[in-house]
Amino acid sequence: MIFKFINWANNNQGFVAILLFLFSTAVGISGFFIRRFILRDRFGKSLIQKQKGGDNSTNIQAGRDINVPK
Repeated sequence: MIFKFINWANNNQGFVAILLFLFSTAVGISGFFIRRFILRDRFGKSLIQKQKGGDNSTNIQAGRDINVPK
């Protein structure tokens, strides 16, 4: 069974390459939509971005720490 498949794949390399390309494209598109719609909450931030939050995390990343005395 395996040898029949290997022989078929060897004889149809172009077809196998097209199938792999279409499969990888479908995986990429589905991953995009999963990140875009499923991993977002009501406020528009993804769950991963929300976990990065903390005291002054945005201000420190932007170079403006609000705890620095003037």
